[in-house]
Amino acid sequence: MFFAQLSKAAGGSKDPRHPQNNVQANKTVYKDAPKRPRPQKSETPKKKRITSSSGSPKESPKSEVASPLPDSREASVSLTAPPVIDSQRAVFASLSYDDGQQASSRVCSGAALVMKSPKLYKPLFDSAEDSATLSLPYGTEEYNLVYPKAEDEYSPNVEIETVMEMVAGYFVSPEHGLEIKDPDMKDCIVRRLRRALKANDKEKYVRSIEEFNSLLEKARESGEVEASIKKIKSPLEARLVTALLNQVYTRVVSPRANELRNYKAFSNNVYGELLPPFATRIFKQTNLTSASVFVDLGSGVGNCVLQAALEIGCESWGCEMMPAASQYASEQQEELEDRAKMYNLNLGPIKLLSDDFVQNPDIQKTMKRADVVLVNNYAFDAKLNGNLVDMFLDLKEGAKIVSLKSFVPQDHVISEANIESPLNILSVETKRYPSGHVSWQPNGGVYYISTIDRSRLALAYSRRTPGVNN
Repeated sequence: MFFAQLSKAAGGSKDPRHPQNNVQANKTVYKDAPKRPRPQKSETPKKKRITSSSGSPKESPKSEVASPLPDSREASVSLTAPPVIDSQRAVFASLSYDDGQQASSRVCSGAALVMKSPKLYKPLFDSAEDSATLSLPYGTEEYNLVYPKAEDEYSPNVEIETVMEMVAGYFVSPEHGLEIKDPDMKDCIVRRLRRALKANDKEKYVRSIEEFNSLLEKARESGEVEASIKKIKSPLEARLVTALLNQVYTRVVSPRANELRNYKAFSNNVYGELLPPFATRIFKQTNLTSASVFVDLGSGVGNCVLQAALEIGCESWGCEMMPAASQYASEQQEELEDRAKMYNLNLGPIKLLSDDFVQNPDIQKTMKRADVVLVNNYAFDAKLNGNLVDMFLDLKEGAKIVSLKSFVPQDHVISEANIESPLNILSVETKRYPSGHVSWQPNGGVYYISTIDRSRLALAYSRRTPGVNN
């Protein structure tokens, strides 16, 4: 159940108020784009329209620029290649077990989450009061032995298995990993846990948890856990990232997801989420590393910001003006930072702001250092998209901007009429994401990666026809 409440939070694909389900074309207004004086009718004849071979009209070539620069709109990047290992990142956080235990006391445990809505659960065995303590690499967590009445609600039993599999894959030796979870499901702790559950045998179920705890505690005391964490490569694998983010989101956002629907229809504050596969995709395509600075403008509940800090280990910034979303983002940050300590994982610095990103001075300063800027601007109006383009003028050469709607019109070329427009420093690539990447629709879609490339504008200046006024 990963981000199971997203359809409730975002309005879902059936919500007619959501602009992404009721597409309307917006012509973006750019504040810094100069307006070309309109000639008098007596001075200049009307431009002749030329019909292309497809029958659609197009403008005649402009004479002010010797040769219009091509605007690359399509590019394909293979995502099947293995990620480039970031050897500069120290994944191991070098914390003590006491640090992890203190973090364990601060997080919302599985048991505490169930107690917030006890009527949603039934006893897994004899009583809803039954519980078990699960050991973690550098902490512990309490779980009630119950199961949800509805399939899409939080399941303690499923999470216990997920944690065991996560420990088996990353936090102990391969030999001990097989004892916990065998890929062929030969005799192992997870299989015995499932057998006990199927047989309704609480004693054997608890015994399997205790067996797991004993194995992990011995591995930690021998230094095996620390050695295993030091072998984890960055960027972190999706399986590990997803498991941790899901624990955080399930505790902070899911129980109150409906509050995120309190938005004004067709406003800049319409809520929708980019899911972890989308974030992983753009991290790879933009070459984000632990030395990078990532900025999410309109960061919602902070999912992408937290994922960048966890998966990549980079400095991650987010700015969100919706009160409920920004509050959840802060709570998610606290939960993730403590849970990372329970696994002794190093996060990148996280800075989440509750403000208008156009006006916030910290965002203005950070934009000058940013390597990758993410903006889910699909529902933004023309004025806000124009303000964003003006902000991009502060970005350094080579910085990447990921957006759900292109800032540059399809037919845009640099000309004498628009040579001072901020659009001219953006080189745009069109990308496609498959299904399961966004919260507001089940199907795939299009997004854009714009690169700050001032060389195109410099070339346009150098190609100016002699005699044309600057």
